[in-house]
Amino acid sequence: MVVCLYEGADDMQKRILRMNDYNQKMEEKPGISALLVTVFFLISCGFMVLFGKAAELLISLMR
Repeated sequence: MVVCLYEGADDMQKRILRMNDYNQKMEEKPGISALLVTVFFLISCGFMVLFGKAAELLISLMR
């Protein structure tokens, strides 16, 4: 039980270190991450608009 918990903690520590390395790399290139967030936001907004139009069309066809 204790060994299992220790291994889990060790694994978490490795994951945290990996995340820290990733975050440091991202901080070196702030423009890229901001661009990715913006692109993702625009794409998700586009899908929402498309689904809204599809829902309106479906509702108008059902009447």
